[in-house]
Amino acid sequence: MTLEDYLREKSISKLKNHALIGEILLRRGQIRQYQLNFALELQSAYKKYSGQKQIGEILLQHRALSPVVLREALSIQKEIPHESVTQIVSHLKDDDGEHTKLIPPSEAK
Repeated sequence: MTLEDYLREKSISKLKNHALIGEILLRRGQIRQYQLNFALELQSAYKKYSGQKQIGEILLQHRALSPVVLREALSIQKEIPHESVTQIVSHLKDDDGEHTKLIPPSEAK
């Protein structure tokens, strides 16, 4: 299994590269529409009076989600796996338990 296959299986690539964080959280059922609407209104007010604030930061400050949930959603948004390297590498083993799928045979010397 290649890293790309692994990410596809984890549904990370199903969401578009530049999906909005609120959209990702809604699709995953981690926030409700009214929470996103509230955060968007606050974001608009912050922009008008004191500068830009990110939606994730606002949702976190108002305890609509946990830091872990936000981190997972951001990793999906950036297509960065939130699993540890050890977990990812364990899915890349050959049938004989070797990690030779990590390096293409043409590059292995």
